[in-house]
Amino acid sequence: MWASTHNGTLAGKMAAVVDALYECQLATGTGYLSAFPASFFDKFEAMEPIWAPY
Repeated sequence: MWASTHNGTLAGKMAAVVDALYECQLATGTGYLSAFPASFFDKFEAMEPIWAPY
């Protein structure tokens, strides 16, 4: 988005979001970051009922 607008305010906001997500990754200790737990992938792969993780 920044590449098409060259809006410095937008670039700053985007960087802040990426930085915040990085901090969340560090806080988990695994680097995993998603809207659902990693265990959902195992359940999905085993064809157990699960809210779609993909």
